[in-house]
Amino acid sequence: MAFGCAASASAQTEKNLPTDDEIKVLLAQTEQALQEYKPLLDQYEVLDTAVAALKADPQRFNGPAGFMFVVRLEDASRGALACDAGSALQPARDIHMQDSCSKASGSINGVNRKAVSLYQKYLEAKDQLEAQVTDTLQQCAVPSEEELYPAEQAIERYSTIARAR
Repeated sequence: MAFGCAASASAQTEKNLPTDDEIKVLLAQTEQALQEYKPLLDQYEVLDTAVAALKADPQRFNGPAGFMFVVRLEDASRGALACDAGSALQPARDIHMQDSCSKASGSINGVNRKAVSLYQKYLEAKDQLEAQVTDTLQQCAVPSEEELYPAEQAIERYSTIARAR
């Protein structure tokens, strides 16, 4: 009976986790930003590897792999922002570099915000699932020994009464 309770709680929460489609859209956007601004990003290889791993199994995003992906995107976002800030301070002779850094910063930052939002969705669903599991365990608590073994308890009581006579 407890298993049935726990299974229904899990099914109710699973729909709140980021879906494969949501994760795949994020990965496609990340790949596009990485390809477009590859020369400007120090984190390119690390992120490219992470994207490939998550594409193979998108649900890995809903766990530690997703956290590492968000951290790597955050690093890339800061790097692109530094490139943008640095190129803005340079003389106007390299307008192409300024433009590229600015676009890279905006693109990677946008993907990073989406990744953070999607990972937050996972964390909220995980918290909800944990709360439901706790409630289910409390509702489906293991019965007392008397409830589990009523026949043995009755025999023991009968034996006690019979010995007393």
